[in-house]
Parts: sequence; structure tokens; C-alpha cells
Amino acid sequence: MIRVAHLLPTLEVGGRERTVIDLARAGPASGVEPVIVTHQTPLPGRHLLDASGIARAHIDAAGQLPALLRARRIDLLHVHGHVSAIQAGNVALPTVATLHVALGTGWRWAWPIRRALRRMDALVAVSDDLARRFGRLAGRRPLTIATGVDLARFPAVPIMDREVLTIGMIGRLHPVKRQRDAIEAVDRLRRRGIAVRLVIAGDGPLEPELRARAATMPDSVVLAGAVDDVPALLVGFDIFLLCSAHEGMPVALLEAMAAGLPCIATAVGGIPALADSEGVTLIPARRPAAIERAILDMADQVKRARAGAANRRAAAGYAIDRQARAYARLYQQVLTNPRAHDRLDDEGERT
Repeated sequence: MIRVAHLLPTLEVGGRERTVIDLARAGPASGVEPVIVTHQTPLPGRHLLDASGIARAHIDAAGQLPALLRARRIDLLHVHGHVSAIQAGNVALPTVATLHVALGTGWRWAWPIRRALRRMDALVAVSDDLARRFGRLAGRRPLTIATGVDLARFPAVPIMDREVLTIGMIGRLHPVKRQRDAIEAVDRLRRRGIAVRLVIAGDGPLEPELRARAATMPDSVVLAGAVDDVPALLVGFDIFLLCSAHEGMPVALLEAMAAGLPCIATAVGGIPALADSEGVTLIPARRPAAIERAILDMADQVKRARAGAANRRAAAGYAIDRQARAYARLYQQVLTNPRAHDRLDDEGERT
């Protein structure tokens, strides 16, 4: 067994966090013994994902990491995200980094991120789009290993003809997720006399603003708070909506596809490659009118059933076991030859 430590900030509800937990649970079947290590204190009131049954540890400072890895007899460190890559700067073990999202406003940290990524023994991105975006900063193009989901957790959602069409969203309440656009689209539909309800699950900095807006349309917009039982939530949706300004390989969209829901998603980041299915309607970002039109187009029950079935078939290619096996092979390659992936120093020279 390869002993692997997965390093990430916290286990607050989020796609990256769900991916790490699923990878850890799938690891033993691929010859990987995992431990999850967090390096930030969760914000007060934030909901944490269920990681029961997985070995876990926490560090309060980056300097504590080497001792923890020695005590746990870790063979390889797997860091998740560019922030966690910085934390691994003083670790002597072979290290793999996975990039889950674009930098966004993180460009002000470009220099330390650049240094951290160029020290990695292997770099992975969850989509080809992210690999391209990070290639120049990292000094080489990362490998692409697509995000996976535990398909067994997602039975098919029944597609029904309900009086009120329910649109569901799952994600951080953050400006990049553009929940404001979704609310605006639903308001447009409501004013046209169309019975539609928007359910937004998640928490984050925009919660007070979104709750205030939802209070003006209580029959049309519901904020469900943070949830970790995603399959149970998806059963109540007729259409899944993801209207982010940018994404890597969104776990929430994959999970909705796995459950056989018709989906509407913005054509950003890795979404177009993921959504190569007739069940996903791609729309431009920051366009409430485009969301409105897509919802109207997907209102027909027969069309939604056909779209949901297509998505379920497409999601079968993103099983968590496939992702876990791909990482297990990469871990073995890195342990066999830590320099095989052309690490670069801070000046861009091969080491």
C-alpha cells in the first residue's frame, strides 16, 4: 500500500472537498492508504462534510507538516489547490499537486504559487482548460485527470410533471457562482406568470444579500443552506442549474448528471468538455436572459426525461474508481522516479 496524505485547507462543503473525500474512500481498492490533512480552521458556522471512516489530521502552521508526515509514515503528499501547494514548500517527500479551480483574484499571489508549483514532482489539472491556464505559471503543462464521482450514491431521479418547475443550484454563495443571475432569471419568469421555484443550496459570503433578495420573492426563491446529502436534495429538482463565471470541472454538475437530471450550465472552463451530452444546455455566462430561455426550453417533461437519460449515460465515464486508479498509477510513477515529470526551479530551469 502507498501511504498518501491529501492536503487541503478545510473540509467545508465544496466540490474539491467532496472529491478528496471520495478519492480517500476509493483509495484502498487501488492500493492507496489515505489520510486527509487540513491546514486552515473552518470559518465559524460553516458546515463540514462527513469524512467518517477516513484517517484525518490537522496542522496549525506549515512548519508542522513534515513532522506529521514522518509520524504517519507517509510515502507521498498530494496537495489540492494552489494555496495548499504553498504549504508544502518545506516537505522533502515526493509531492503531487492537483489544480481544481482557476486563480481568480489569486493572481496577487502569483509568485509564491509559481514557486510552489514548479517544485512539484507532478502537476494535475481536473480539466484541459485548467491545464492550459496554469501551464505558463507552472513551467509545464499539467496532466489532466478528470474529476470523478461515486456513481453508486446517485440513483436516477424520477422526471415528473409538477405544477411548479423546480430549478436547483448547489455551490458556494460566492460572486463567481453568479446566483444573482439565476434569481434574476426566475424573477423574469415569475413576472411572465410561469410557475417556477429556484432552490439554492450552499453557504458563503453572499448569503445575507441573497437571503434579502429571496425574501422579496418567497414563493419563488428558497435558500436551503449547506447540505452534504446531495443525492437526497437532487430528488426534489426538475432541472439543475450551474451559471458560474468560471469553473474547473464542477463536481456539482457531475453529480446532477449522474442522478439523471437535465442540466443548464455556462460554457466556461472545463464545462464544455464535460457537457458533451445532449442533456446539458450550454449558455453564456452573466446572462440572466439566457438562463430564462434555457429553462423555458427545458420545461417539457419528455425533453427533460430524454436529457436526463443522456446525462446519466455520460456521467458513467466519470466514475470515482477510474479517477482513483489514475492517481494510483501516477503515485507509483512519481515514487519510482520523482524527477520524471520535469520539475523546474524558480528560474524555469529543469532540475
